[in-house]
Amino acid sequence: KTITYSEAKPKIIEMLKKHLKKNGRFSNIRTMGHNLPFDNSFIWKYIMPREEWTNIVHYGIIDTKSNTDFLKDAGWLPRDVGTLISLVEFFGIPKRDAHRAKGDTLMCVDVYRAQLALMASKKESAPQQDLISLLEQE
Repeated sequence: KTITYSEAKPKIIEMLKKHLKKNGRFSNIRTMGHNLPFDNSFIWKYIMPREEWTNIVHYGIIDTKSNTDFLKDAGWLPRDVGTLISLVEFFGIPKRDAHRAKGDTLMCVDVYRAQLALMASKKESAPQQDLISLLEQE
């Protein structure tokens, strides 16, 4: 059932507070998505102001789009991937119900896990370098 933005706000707050565990002034809840700045700006414009949002949600985000851009710049992903679906196809992840909140969320989590695994594999195969020694060489 479709609901209005004003109906969504208390539902979102209730869900977030159900899982909220603050450590001092910081929340344990970080938002995750693909091109998350777009989603956050939508939330802040239509559902709740940024100040109210950041009183509940940690300021740190997990954005699989930013991760993708980094991995492409590093040469670890091909230049032609970038959308959530293209990443799902590239990583061989099961395609879920695209453009539906639950399906997109689950695919985003799967893509994030695949990105972490890719980064870990690159770290394990890279020669270990002492950063202090590298800086002293400059």
